[in-house]
Amino acid sequence: QQYQVTTSGATKGLNVCTATNTWTLIGPGAGGPPTGTAGGDLSGSYPNPSVPPLACASAPTTFPAAAYGKQCYVGTTGVYYGCINATGCPGGADPGDWVVPSPINALAYGAAASTGAQDSKAAINSAISGAIAAGTSVYLPGSASGTCYYVSGPLVAAGDVTISGDGPTTCLQLQASANSHVLSITGGNITIYNLLIDGNQANQSAGHYDGINVASGLSGINILNSTIQNTQSHCIEMTSDSNVIIDKNTLTNCGAAGTTNGNQITYGTANGTTPSNVRITNNKISFSALGFYCIGQGNVSGTGTLTGLWIKDNTCTFPNSSTLESGGIFVSPTGTGTPYVFDAHI
Repeated sequence: QQYQVTTSGATKGLNVCTATNTWTLIGPGAGGPPTGTAGGDLSGSYPNPSVPPLACASAPTTFPAAAYGKQCYVGTTGVYYGCINATGCPGGADPGDWVVPSPINALAYGAAASTGAQDSKAAINSAISGAIAAGTSVYLPGSASGTCYYVSGPLVAAGDVTISGDGPTTCLQLQASANSHVLSITGGNITIYNLLIDGNQANQSAGHYDGINVASGLSGINILNSTIQNTQSHCIEMTSDSNVIIDKNTLTNCGAAGTTNGNQITYGTANGTTPSNVRITNNKISFSALGFYCIGQGNVSGTGTLTGLWIKDNTCTFPNSSTLESGGIFVSPTGTGTPYVFDAHI
């Protein structure tokens, strides 16, 4: 066969001489853009084929085993990317090397800021549960001045989640006569960040109701850059929890009149426990005549050993105008037996 290259006209490009002694371009579209139906990973037709969506696995019952061989996984709260074969996809409930979807916006679950009429407890708790299941976090947007996300009972964080907002404009407040903690942490690896938590003290009955109440014996509790105020009892209460960071918070006016359950931060050691690594740093703490201690040890009985306590660079302000005001920092046994504190930095 003979070949030639023409530089103009309908046969511009590489030509081949046919059996009838005519020149024909080699292949459809030779010498120009490709034409015809696209194939492989492309769809549509040349010269403008399209890239189809990734072939995602949908809602596998065992996360993410059913997504093996897929480039992404469609969950109930977003799309996870990054895992393309069985050896790169971890099994079980641990998302491993999957890319976590965007934070869950609590507004999508029905939470709404108001002046007190709307109860957002169920909506926010649903958002928290959804975030824990998806391995992501919860975001509460800030709201207009004078409004809060009101809750009729405690928000519950059962572990492995971050709950964040936009600072003082993200206000979580108890509804009148709710008579409960504002936030109960019942599982480890929790971060509370950039929230305002208000116990609405003036509109609650007498009782032991904290701003943040943390279950005993947990690990990985971070309370950061938040404001906690106006609770019947403690701003923050913890017992025998480890790997704790309480940093850069504003804690004020927690503790009602006539009660000793009014430390702004209280930490106790339960009988036989050995918690470690508790850091209380860079907080601004203040109270009126209703408070008890800025930072105090919880009223627990029995012996326990706390190792690695840091109380550093906190500011404590109180008017010293009531017999219930006992001081700034109290680290001492208050129940039966002798709790011990080792490696303390105060």
